Amino acid sequence: MNDFFRVVILSFNHPEITQRCVNSVLQLGILPERVILIHNGSDRNFVQFLQKKLPGIQHLILEKNLGFTAGANAGLRLGFSQTEWIYFLTNDTEALNLPSQIPLEPSLISPLIHRRKVSVVASRLGFFDPRWGELTHLQNAGDFSKLPLHGYLYAPGAGFLIPKIIFSETNGFDETLHTYWEDVDLSVRVQKAGFQVKHDPKLSLIHFVGKTCHKKSFYTTYLFHRNRKIVSFRYLEKRFQWFLLLVLLKDFSSTPSA
Repeated sequence: MNDFFRVVILSFNHPEITQRCVNSVLQLGILPERVILIHNGSDRNFVQFLQKKLPGIQHLILEKNLGFTAGANAGLRLGFSQTEWIYFLTNDTEALNLPSQIPLEPSLISPLIHRRKVSVVASRLGFFDPRWGELTHLQNAGDFSKLPLHGYLYAPGAGFLIPKIIFSETNGFDETLHTYWEDVDLSVRVQKAGFQVKHDPKLSLIHFVGKTCHKKSFYTTYLFHRNRKIVSFRYLEKRFQWFLLLVLLKDFSSTPSA
């Protein structure tokens, strides 16, 4: 049964990659009209190419790139006008399977994420420690057993299953963040609203790592470091803030790897 959700895919240019992602979903048996592709400011020629190649799906065309947060929210709002659950993907992923049944309770659910090929596990969930402004990918049972007391689980933005009630109560992604750390921020707010962030081992995808942001310093340096500071201070106890400030000043010159 895959009729309880819609698939929403966020894309910006790279039509061949986007087509691969959409086709991976369609090949798993979901009806095309249950797939929403967000063209987040993509070049008009790329949009027309994908409309021609993928005529049966829903195309949501945003005239300019609104960033990950606003672009994703636009697609989620459209999806939730049609259904109670959404499986969200970025266009640099390939779905290996789809949700098979309605979860027992509303939760933000992360799939098993493979990095580039099925044999390499990237994450099951992430962990955010605001004391250090640090993110960790949890890949196996041992990683879960060693989690510190301070911090939050988070569902990586490459793919997740989310119910309408969580989107409604959290208002989705914080659009002031634009891009980077938006998945961490949403996951923390989900937990503070009384819901759980979980991993579903039966749900999986391959993440090929985003080409949209990878080589643009505005994203990989400025937005990453800015949002690391914003989100970390947002959820950090005041007694740790002086220490975090020293950590962030020390790490500012480093550029995150994709």
